[in-house]
Amino acid sequence: MLLLAHSVQMFMYKTGFVWVIIMGVAWEFAGYLTRAFSTRDQQSTGMATVTQILILLAPLWVNAFDYMVLARMIYFFVPEKRIWPFKPSHLAIIFVCLDFGSFLVQAAGGTMATPGASASTIKTGLDIYMGGIGIQQFFICCFLVLAVQFHRQMLRLEKLGVLQGDKRRWKGMLYSLYFSLIAITVRIVYRLIEYTSGVGLNNPITTHEWFMYVFDAFPMLLAAGIWCVMHPGRILTGPDAKLPSSGLGRIFCCGYCCCRCCGGGRKKKTVKVDSERPSQEELRPVERDSYASSSPMWRDDRTGSYEPYRSQMV
Repeated sequence: MLLLAHSVQMFMYKTGFVWVIIMGVAWEFAGYLTRAFSTRDQQSTGMATVTQILILLAPLWVNAFDYMVLARMIYFFVPEKRIWPFKPSHLAIIFVCLDFGSFLVQAAGGTMATPGASASTIKTGLDIYMGGIGIQQFFICCFLVLAVQFHRQMLRLEKLGVLQGDKRRWKGMLYSLYFSLIAITVRIVYRLIEYTSGVGLNNPITTHEWFMYVFDAFPMLLAAGIWCVMHPGRILTGPDAKLPSSGLGRIFCCGYCCCRCCGGGRKKKTVKVDSERPSQEELRPVERDSYASSSPMWRDDRTGSYEPYRSQMV
C-alpha cells in the first residue's frame, strides 16, 4: 500500500524526485516478499542472499530522499536560498554522494556476509557492514546540524514576519524530516547491536524474528510513511518548488551534453533584427541609369525603389 501511495502521489503532485523513496519502499517490499517465499525452500542460499541485501540496503534510499527534501526546503523557504555558504543544489549532491559511498560499503559487507559463506568471511562482511552503517549515521548527524540551522533561521524569519502564504507551512515538513531521520537512526542502532553480539545461535536477536520486525521493518515503515502524510508536493509549489540543477548534477544526469532536462548541449545564437529599418544586406548599390543623377543610389530590395545614398544608413 505504501508503495502504491507514493507512486500515485508522485504523478498527482508532479514531483519526479520522489522516485528515490519509491525505490526504497520497493526494495523493502521485495526483501520481505522474498523472505516469505524463502520459507518454502530454506536451503536456498540464493533467495536468502537476495533477501538480506534488499533489506539491508533499502533504508539508504529513504535516507537519500531526506537529504533531497531538506535541500528543496532551503531553496523554497529561505529568501537567501542557502544555509551558511552552501547552496541547496550543492548540499543535495554532496549528501547523496556520501550516502552512495555508504551504500557501496554496506553492499560489499552485506554481500560477503550472505548465508553459505565461511564463518571468517561472514565476520569480515559484518564488520564492513557495521562500518558502513556507522558512516551513514555520522553523515546523518552532520546533516542534522544543517537541519537545526535551517530551523533556527526559519524561526527568526517567522518572528520578523517575512514568511507569507505557503512559506509559513515549514514546520510540518521539518518535523517530518526529524521523525524520518530518528526512525532511520533507531534501525541503525538495532543493526549495530545485532551484529556486535554475533550471528550465532546464542544471540537472541538473530534467533527471534520479532526483533527485526519491531526494530527494522517498523521504523522504516514510519520513515517512509511519514512522507505520504506530509508529502513535499503539497507544500512545495510554485516557481521555487523546483531545485535548480548544479553542474555536477547535470553531469550525473546526462553528461551535460544534449538533453533538455537540464539545459545542456549547444545553444543556438540568435540575432535580433530590427524590422522597422532595412538592414545593410537589404540595401545594395546599383549602376547609374542614363537618366539618373551623378550621386550614388541604393536600391531597397523590399520596396524595389531607389533612394539616394545616406551615410547614416550604412
